[in-house]
Amino acid sequence: MAPGTSRATPPRDLVTGDWPEGTASADHPAAVAQQVARRLGLWRTENRYSLKRLGKESGVNRQTIANLLNGAKWPDLRTLALLEHSTGVPLWPTPPADRPVPERVADEVELLLQEEAHLLRHLWTVRHRLLVLVHRRWAGPEPPPLDVFLEDVLKSREPSGSPAKAGP
Repeated sequence: MAPGTSRATPPRDLVTGDWPEGTASADHPAAVAQQVARRLGLWRTENRYSLKRLGKESGVNRQTIANLLNGAKWPDLRTLALLEHSTGVPLWPTPPADRPVPERVADEVELLLQEEAHLLRHLWTVRHRLLVLVHRRWAGPEPPPLDVFLEDVLKSREPSGSPAKAGP
């Protein structure tokens, strides 16, 4: 944290404007907390998860999640790890929110390779979760290929009587 600040000062107090949409702070930890809150908030909105449901599925207390989202408390590493694992979304900014772009190409390549490895781990996690879902939902002797299962599920979500979307 910046000199003179402590964990007693909530991250939202170190950001100019409304949390988490305000101007990023010069305080690196506050800028990271702001991006984590934005990413998790967006995921919750897109997936229509309540705090209670996310808490139950992640193993993180509902109030802890609320505090992270509204910038009232500093999240700990365990909380972030559990939420990332549960949502399949990389919450930690890569590269960190306020770090300048490296001047050396080799440094930039290294950062991109690290980000690629991070994203591939999450992609594997999502694919694994989909396969587990197929096996849990399938009643027959041999589960269908993942793409066939996903196509059937997506078709079942279309409102009845509505025409299927035409391809490009």
